[in-house]
Amino acid sequence: MKRAVVDQAGLRVVMIGIILSLFFGLIFKSQIRSSVVKARLQQSIVRLQKDVNIDFESVEVRLSEWGLPRPVIEIRGIRISPLKATCQENQVYIDNLSFPLSLNLLFSKEKVISTVRVSLLEVRTKNTRLCFSKNQSTEGDVENRVALSANGAGPSQTAKVQPEKTEQVAAVATAKNETLEKLKNFKSHLNEIKIDRLRVIAVDKMNTAVDFNAVQVSFKYENHKLNELGITGQLLAFKEADKSYYLLKSDIKFAVKLEDKMTVSADLKGLVMDRPFLLKIRNDEQKNSVQFLGEIEGISLKAINYIFKAERPQTEVFDFLSGSSMTGYVTGEYFLTDRHYEIDIKDIKVLVGGGVAEINDIFIVGKMDEKAQVKPFDVQLSHIELTKILSHKTFDNIRPSIQNAGYMSGLVQFTGVDQFKVKSLIEKTSFVFSNKGERVSQVFDSFNFHATIDPQKISLNVNEFILDTQKIKGALKYTHNYASNDKALSVDLEGHLLKPDTVKLFTGTPSDPEIKLLFATDLKNNLKGTASIDKLSIHEFEFTKFNLDYEKNLLLKSEIYNLKTAGLTLKESNKAQTSHLNVLFDQIFPKPAVSFTQSKINLQKDGLGKIIFSIKADQKNKPELNITGDYNPVGTQFTARGSYKGLGFTLSGPADKLQATPLK
Repeated sequence: MKRAVVDQAGLRVVMIGIILSLFFGLIFKSQIRSSVVKARLQQSIVRLQKDVNIDFESVEVRLSEWGLPRPVIEIRGIRISPLKATCQENQVYIDNLSFPLSLNLLFSKEKVISTVRVSLLEVRTKNTRLCFSKNQSTEGDVENRVALSANGAGPSQTAKVQPEKTEQVAAVATAKNETLEKLKNFKSHLNEIKIDRLRVIAVDKMNTAVDFNAVQVSFKYENHKLNELGITGQLLAFKEADKSYYLLKSDIKFAVKLEDKMTVSADLKGLVMDRPFLLKIRNDEQKNSVQFLGEIEGISLKAINYIFKAERPQTEVFDFLSGSSMTGYVTGEYFLTDRHYEIDIKDIKVLVGGGVAEINDIFIVGKMDEKAQVKPFDVQLSHIELTKILSHKTFDNIRPSIQNAGYMSGLVQFTGVDQFKVKSLIEKTSFVFSNKGERVSQVFDSFNFHATIDPQKISLNVNEFILDTQKIKGALKYTHNYASNDKALSVDLEGHLLKPDTVKLFTGTPSDPEIKLLFATDLKNNLKGTASIDKLSIHEFEFTKFNLDYEKNLLLKSEIYNLKTAGLTLKESNKAQTSHLNVLFDQIFPKPAVSFTQSKINLQKDGLGKIIFSIKADQKNKPELNITGDYNPVGTQFTARGSYKGLGFTLSGPADKLQATPLK
């Protein structure tokens, strides 16, 4: 008789398999319900929450969207923040964290997670050094107490502080060794962490966020202990608020090897505004230092300025840096024990203003939170265009008078960060002169520009002017003492200072006079000067051996002019715009001209613009002309009395309609 179907061995195996599958499936399902997973996660968080607060929005089990479709645990909206009230602005936010789900993870005491994936990790930081240090008394505090003790305390107190500093340095070394041991003893089955996007934000500098894309953290083990930690990714930093691109883009490679000594290395290779740069960082365990090597090639100075200032500079500075770039190398070392650094910048070449600035070597030493010390270095300038510098507010007063600032070549000698000397030649500088709506430019072939600048004083010396191949003797000097705010400007020039076209602009007649100019002022109270010209024609006036003394009270805005000439000729004019003195020839002077052997003219102008004047002139060493009067700018009215060869007369009326009346 045949056996029943249910008695067949194969069918029994299938049935048992189905029953076991249902049994374990129900158990597995019960363990992966969102409520169960959430409860277990919260229990784990409670064990972690000693110094930080951790919460999350949701957790669920779903099929992964990356790799093979398999169940993963996905936690959304994770927030981690310190419990310390003063540190709660330091936060970590994880948008989505997921890892594969396994039976080991559910039922084994030894939880195994081999891979973790994060979509967005955002870290916000503020005062992290103070918040996360166990001992908030920093090395700097110890040094300050040492200084105070040395200044005002006795030797016993100083002796107490010095061991404290030694103990703290030793504590730093001990903490470092403990960290190394913890890393070496790190036991885990975690092989990698993948982060799609990591963003680091300084809370007080929100516009300087740093982004890392496609970050991969890998763990390598030897004898079940961590042997090597590696990080790779792409760095994106320094994005201007009004731009859509990052100034700095770089591939990063970071590695930590845990052997007898911990070795750390980091390599960055990328672009700053589409120009290449390279940075290598290594640690030196014996020196307890970090060493670095960098190289830049043709990187924009605008980008460098923005990166180090973390903000857009003044418009005029930004415009000056436009089109400028820098190439060079940098090596350096930072010592962790006492926080001092040494930086050596070499073979620097800056293309700026259409020219080149070259620096062989800059060596910088310093300590964190202290002013850096720079060893003396020289900057060689070649044909630097200066016109863009005029856009700076410092030159607001003189900018309208300069058409082209010219080109500078020479040497800048730095003896400190804010102390230097300039020895240079400036060529092709053009000034603009204007009168009654007409403008004339005057180009100087070249002149020397020397300057000494330090934190207390600035001194300028401009000399050896050359105009149309003719050398002008003398110099222009300026000093400014910052402490007292005392200023001084002096001019001592002799030669053909003005071109014939420039002279014509003011006198109506082109000429090339020899001019001697002396001028001095404190730019605060008084201005004094003298000018002498061998021969000068101004419309209907002709002067010979013209000498002018000038004084101005800068506070009262009053002016005094004293003019002497060895010869003065007045001519009748046939031009309407210069014919206001023709009335004297109609009524007083003989036509067509009158000459005097010598003359004296005095003018005094008050702060309201009113002018009081007197004119005295001789013929054949005999006084023949005497005029006194005043000019009021309100209504442009002249009022004067005078005499010529014993004949009295009056002058009155506006400047363009003077009336002369003889007195009987």
